[in-house]
Amino acid sequence: KEKRTAWDVDMSDAESKLKTELWIMNADGTNQRQLTHFNIPGFPEYVEGSNCIVGDSTWSPDGKSIVTCVFAMKGQRRSSRLVRIDLP
Repeated sequence: KEKRTAWDVDMSDAESKLKTELWIMNADGTNQRQLTHFNIPGFPEYVEGSNCIVGDSTWSPDGKSIVTCVFAMKGQRRSSRLVRIDLP
């Protein structure tokens, strides 16, 4: 029998504070690098006035890029988009 799980998260209290970014590092924890800056003013990908959550990421088959879903919350408005990040 197949096992599945599902969940629902009530974010009504955390919504105004929750922000995440995508980071990469070596398996041993060294060489930590921030890949996204959706919540940091002054960067090209900054989403003004929104709290962004980066999630549901996956590597490309060749390991040269990551695709991630970015959720933006601005008041009662919600949006999401897929973003490809090419690795150096």
